[in-house]
Amino acid sequence: MDLPVIKTLRKIKYQQIPFVVNATGDTVTVNTTVNQNYDKVNGVQITYSDPTAYQLATLNQFEIGNKEIYPKGYEAKLVSAGQETAVNERFDNEIDEAGKGATVAIIYKDGGSATAYPYTAYVYLRLINPNR
Repeated sequence: MDLPVIKTLRKIKYQQIPFVVNATGDTVTVNTTVNQNYDKVNGVQITYSDPTAYQLATLNQFEIGNKEIYPKGYEAKLVSAGQETAVNERFDNEIDEAGKGATVAIIYKDGGSATAYPYTAYVYLRLINPNR
């Protein structure tokens, strides 16, 4: 008889939301949800498979739980950092939003600065369970 697998959740989890930008000027819409097992979102960062893609890109919508996190036209480079920055310092730490299945809505507009297309952008949400 197989025993059930019991998973212990960590206090912190990094949820990755990847999306592909196929061509110069593309607009990509992402709709997903926050991992159901975590209470809060307390950080956001964006990384790219192309090292220059972020330079002219904008976020035309970025909401968590129907709350605006970044306004229309927010420069994606303001939520990005280079490899020389320590991992936990790359996050926008001013985020404090409900998790547990909250909707995440993103509209990303490529600015034409990537060296090659397609490229992948990765939005990372830092999720926490404060009482673990």
